Amino acid sequence: QPQDTWVVDVTPEKDVILKGMDPNHRRRYRGAEKRGVTVRVSHDPADIDYLISFMEDVEGRDDVTLRGADYMRALASALMPSGAAALYLAEVALKDDEGNPTGEVRVVAADFVGYDEEACYLMHNGTDRDFYKLGANVIMQVQIVLDAHDLGKKRADFCGAAPEGAGPDHPWMGFTKFKMAFGGGRRHYLGTWEKPIKKLRYGIYEAGRKVLDH
Repeated sequence: QPQDTWVVDVTPEKDVILKGMDPNHRRRYRGAEKRGVTVRVSHDPADIDYLISFMEDVEGRDDVTLRGADYMRALASALMPSGAAALYLAEVALKDDEGNPTGEVRVVAADFVGYDEEACYLMHNGTDRDFYKLGANVIMQVQIVLDAHDLGKKRADFCGAAPEGAGPDHPWMGFTKFKMAFGGGRRHYLGTWEKPIKKLRYGIYEAGRKVLDH
């Protein structure tokens, strides 16, 4: 887990939470109906394929490595049916070239959200770049934050941010600025630490991993 993350306090009233967000985020959220964007929550593990598709597109476009399809399907199957996680889906009602509804609805953004007693965690996210200008991803994530309030949570955790004082060249700075626009603040943790029980085997494992990484 990252040492630094971005957290929004969701205990105030929803109007207060919205006022803490960037004005452009509020405008997109309040204009969701006009933009033809709706948000639904799924607990069906099969729907994780929407998010997998978006994540694979990001990998191919931005040359990054994200969680694989098998991992995401296992995560969804383990957590979604029990309510320990949910998949948020932003959908758009399509129109023809003349602006008339076609009757078709397309999923254009997805976010895998985990829950514990105090918080919701926006763990994995993806969006259809062809519909990026609609702001469906923003609308969806604002809804996640507001729903966390309705669920009685204390905070919405955006799961990772550049550390305090990081410069513009930091690889996480781009999405950190995006998260900052939802209000809230940075939280620093110790990060993930491992304590080897069998030190010799762990040393061999570490050495092998370094070889594979290079």
